[in-house]
Amino acid sequence: MSRISRISPATEATKPAPAGAPEFQRLHELGTALAEADLPQEDAQRELLSILARLMDAEACALAFHKGGKLILRDLALDHRYAEIRAPLSSELRLVAKSAFRDRAAVAVPSEVIKGRIVLATAPALSDFAILAIVGGEGTDLLRTRTVLELGSLALQAGEQAEGNRFQIACRRVISAGGDAQTAESLKSIFSAESVLISGPDGRPSDAAPEQEIHDASPAGRLIADALAAPKSTSPQMDCPEIAQALNARSARLLGTDRTHARVLVVEPGGVFSGLQDAQWNALALLTPEPQGERSRFGAGTLGTLRKKLPAIVAASLALAVLFIPIDDKIRATAVLEPEGKRFLAAQFSSIIAETLVKPGDTVSEGDLLGRLEGEALELARSATDARAVDSARRRDVALREKRVAEAELARLDQQAALSERDLLDWRLDRLALKAPINGVVLTNSFEDAEGAPVREGDVIFEISPLDPLRVRVDVPVWALERLPDGAGGTLILDGSASQEEIALPFLAPRVRAVVSEGATVLPHDGSVPNATMALRPGQRGLVVIPSGTATIGEILFRRAWIRLSRWLR
Repeated sequence: MSRISRISPATEATKPAPAGAPEFQRLHELGTALAEADLPQEDAQRELLSILARLMDAEACALAFHKGGKLILRDLALDHRYAEIRAPLSSELRLVAKSAFRDRAAVAVPSEVIKGRIVLATAPALSDFAILAIVGGEGTDLLRTRTVLELGSLALQAGEQAEGNRFQIACRRVISAGGDAQTAESLKSIFSAESVLISGPDGRPSDAAPEQEIHDASPAGRLIADALAAPKSTSPQMDCPEIAQALNARSARLLGTDRTHARVLVVEPGGVFSGLQDAQWNALALLTPEPQGERSRFGAGTLGTLRKKLPAIVAASLALAVLFIPIDDKIRATAVLEPEGKRFLAAQFSSIIAETLVKPGDTVSEGDLLGRLEGEALELARSATDARAVDSARRRDVALREKRVAEAELARLDQQAALSERDLLDWRLDRLALKAPINGVVLTNSFEDAEGAPVREGDVIFEISPLDPLRVRVDVPVWALERLPDGAGGTLILDGSASQEEIALPFLAPRVRAVVSEGATVLPHDGSVPNATMALRPGQRGLVVIPSGTATIGEILFRRAWIRLSRWLR
């Protein structure tokens, strides 16, 4: 849609779809590219907004993010006709985004800044962003428009998961290469690297891709020779920034540092490998097959060779025997403290926020002042209503003295209406002060640092939770459910506890539905802990240890690895 002034055409880096390709297909391609980290995230977000604007024929599109506890509006694409009202329009979009984040559902409300338009927003669960759009009102197919907005959010969610998917994709590429003898050319293709160099048992380069001659006298040659000839290390890989600098590359990794034979130098890995951390490279180094080269072969040696290896064989046998020793088995599950119920303090009539006095995390007692609403207009209205009641009483008395019965009755009814209106205004004036309904902790303040913001009847201003007791949510992995005994209990150890105090959980009740938490499927269980000292807070995390009988050390150590291998082999 060309009238969206700040959404520019896709750059070459964003790899736009061929001319005439459907916009919906491009949304799918954007989600896939974000998941595989093939696109810069900001460029992809701008192109995504451009596509959504065209599909919805929107007046404006924007992204809202939670950052540092505040709501930030980013990439606001606005029709040039509304440039003069950008500030109030931004404020309205922030308010709608807050509502979407609070409810975690699609929101559609009439725009108060641009009459006759509708503000749409969607904030998917377990995400920190919301997509907003302003579309035409009457005659607009809201169902189709909402569907387009949800498709956009799915594409962005794939981008949010890119960091988690990056390592999984890298592992799949290394494992799917297969084979136990890789060449420099094949490893260069696997790692999308600028170049790859392989050394033999003597520490000298034996294969390179692309073919190149590195002089030992050059700075890069000396660094590479020293790294390849270094003694065996306990680490499976090593970061080599000096070699990368000498080769004018962004990074360099030496794989197989714990191997006696071939090692691999990967210069400037690309694609999904470019953003991996040291721990992830350690795992990839263990997965990478040993390249072609000389290999020691056990079994073809003489009796003297066998004698040299006898201590290692005995040690390996003892280690293998240890794996069959039975010990107590336990299920370890992450836990988080949650409030045992919540109380909401909502606006009982439309007004304006005068001030808020508490922030999320503050402890309050029943009756404490949390904030105030503007009351000047109510006080003026009450004075006017009181004067009208007095005037109606005077007119009724005069009419009664002069025996004008009908006029006296009308004056009496007018007085009653004025008195009722005054009572309503008094009731609202009494509720301008926002007070805590219970003892507890403030979970949310929807209007923090938003003095002067309008509130409507029913808008939630504060969310308060009692602190005693607290509910414990225990995320038990689904693969461990078969080992979970009936009526199980456990021990809670909270993170950051200086004394590592153990809290007994005598009974854990399972919930009905499994969920995905931190990339794993879990079945939440609920427990309860007292909090008489008020030292615990909702949101604290920890570990719950649940006894589950006995098992051998080998089963405990390799249980997860066997499950992953079984799934991969299917």
